[in-house]
Amino acid sequence: MHALSKHGRPRDNRAEQIPPHTKAPMKTPLIFKISQHRWTPCLVAAFLLCTRLEAASWTTVAVFSQADPWLAGMPAGTTASVTDIATNQSPVELKDIPIIPGNILIFSGVGLVSHGGGTFPSGPEGLVNSFPSHSGGAENGISDIIAPYNALVGVFLTANEPTNSVAPSRLKFGWSNTNRDYAIITPLLQQVFYIGSGARSDGSLRRVVVPTGATRLFLGTMDTASWNNNAGGFTVQVQVQQNIAPMLDLKMYPGLLVTGTIGQRYGIEFTDNLQTTNAWQTLTNIVLLESPQYYFDTSAGATTRRFYRAIQVD
Repeated sequence: MHALSKHGRPRDNRAEQIPPHTKAPMKTPLIFKISQHRWTPCLVAAFLLCTRLEAASWTTVAVFSQADPWLAGMPAGTTASVTDIATNQSPVELKDIPIIPGNILIFSGVGLVSHGGGTFPSGPEGLVNSFPSHSGGAENGISDIIAPYNALVGVFLTANEPTNSVAPSRLKFGWSNTNRDYAIITPLLQQVFYIGSGARSDGSLRRVVVPTGATRLFLGTMDTASWNNNAGGFTVQVQVQQNIAPMLDLKMYPGLLVTGTIGQRYGIEFTDNLQTTNAWQTLTNIVLLESPQYYFDTSAGATTRRFYRAIQVD
């Protein structure tokens, strides 16, 4: 920062002593003249070190109890899970939200589902004392899973029928609550994953990352076989959180170097015009934790000229 003499000629980088322009009794303050055209700016950069997310509105979908994930993406007449048939027991495809790889989905589900002929009801977290796998294991190109009965589950697919690819390994959301209480998960294509109510034990929401190549998401319920005798359903809200590339925001602010007594409170004042009597305005009060100590005036904005003074506050 270059201080200027009253004749406008550059001086060395030291404060010029100027008598105060108010009648209030005070020690002679330090006055710093700042000009965007004549000073070396202090640059303050704000980094977003993690990916920023932009949230869309919630989309609501009904998931009925007989939605069998192993019929996801399959044509009418396809069978699975002993007695189920597409499209009678097909899972629900989310068609009102974009499925874009890298985006993050969050869920909120409510309702009751019963398996086994309409008995043993539970909410979307499922019966957390019973953890079946699929009776047919991997079927129709879709992986097996271990998860609570009745739980809300999902599976990502490409635009093609899943039978065109080999099913991935199964995920386990069994007796240990750790796997079910995940903060974020990135399932593979055609890999059934646990959603539950969407909420973790601490109340925060589970986050699901859309895998590479995915264009569709299907939601269903967890059973071991014969979804066709289940009862009830869930109301599920889904929100997309779009990945935004990390950003760097660069700002130019006046940097003031305040020298004084450590522990003493000082008032920082400013004015845009030294010719106007009593034009000083309070910017902030600071307590010196070290001497000298920097203070950045982030309120200066596009101001082309601003004067500052530091005053001891009793």
